[in-house]
Amino acid sequence: LIAYDTLWAEEQPQLIEQGKESILDLVKETQRHGIKLIGIIFPQSPHYQNTGAFGRYGMSRSQAIKIMEWLNEIQKEYEHFYLMDENKMGNHDYTQEMAFDYDHLSFLGATQLSSRLDSLLHTLD
Repeated sequence: LIAYDTLWAEEQPQLIEQGKESILDLVKETQRHGIKLIGIIFPQSPHYQNTGAFGRYGMSRSQAIKIMEWLNEIQKEYEHFYLMDENKMGNHDYTQEMAFDYDHLSFLGATQLSSRLDSLLHTLD
């Protein structure tokens, strides 16, 4: 299921730029207050790999790659920001049983993601 035209981000780049500005503002503000910040890219159906969409409400996959590259650069620049990519462009290890639908985890999927997030949190003393 793809709910929107995947080219919306290319046709309205100002929306992406506004989003990036908001994220960068949040990263800088949390840094000023000594708060660690974790960004999570949640898993979605791996079948999106066979489409041009990153996900259900997706932008194009090529646009999503650019944003993830930008987020990785932010992660390198700001040591209190951590990016947890559980989607991996659809190459994740969340099974169909771990999904409630195309873009929501079931109890099993939420348990796996929560366990991984907990492991990350334990490394952030």
